[in-house]
Amino acid sequence: MHPIVQLSETEQKNTQLLTSHQQNTLKITALTGDNAHLKSLLSTKEQHIASLEEKHQHGRKALEHYRDSVQTQREQELQRHEHQIQQLQAELRISQQTISVKQQECTSQKEQTLQLSAELHQARQSVKIVEQQLAMLQDNRQQVEQQLYRKDVELATLQKELGQLQEQCAAALAQVAGLQQKEQAWLQERAALSASLSTQQQLWQTFSTINAMSTPTQYIKGEDVIVVDADLD
Repeated sequence: MHPIVQLSETEQKNTQLLTSHQQNTLKITALTGDNAHLKSLLSTKEQHIASLEEKHQHGRKALEHYRDSVQTQREQELQRHEHQIQQLQAELRISQQTISVKQQECTSQKEQTLQLSAELHQARQSVKIVEQQLAMLQDNRQQVEQQLYRKDVELATLQKELGQLQEQCAAALAQVAGLQQKEQAWLQERAALSASLSTQQQLWQTFSTINAMSTPTQYIKGEDVIVVDADLD
């Protein structure tokens, strides 16, 4: 293969390698940005999960406190009702009006108990929803961690390919330098050959002029045509 053609092909390969190197560099930059974004998202999710866990703990404590308070209130109410019943039984014959008032108080207490039961049910539903949200966030966290792991693996692969491309570029540059040296030697040789050929052409022209001047003219009898002897040897 001619050195110039080989040099052109090598430069073209070198250009392709440099283009591929630039594309891989851009891809690595984009992956690094994605990696940072995923890490930031993971940190946000973890903070959210921690906040939900804290809220869940507060909710449980509040529920336990609420249960204890309701239980205590119920015990107090039962004790008070028992005392009131004893008083009512003792005062039944004395005042019917007192019994009517106590009945109204009992009705009010029942309504409050129903209201507290409804609030307790709502609190349980809220705790259940928080638990479901916590489970979903944990699943999302696992998915983000898996995506982050895949991105890290892909980034490591691209970095390895980048190192290989850099080695190929260095080898190609060394090959180009060698071809340039060969081309320089070939150009020098061609210049020497051109100078030698020019000298030979000048010598040949000089020889042809001298030979033409020294060749005698021959005449053929019976004709008017003059023939010049073309034998130069």
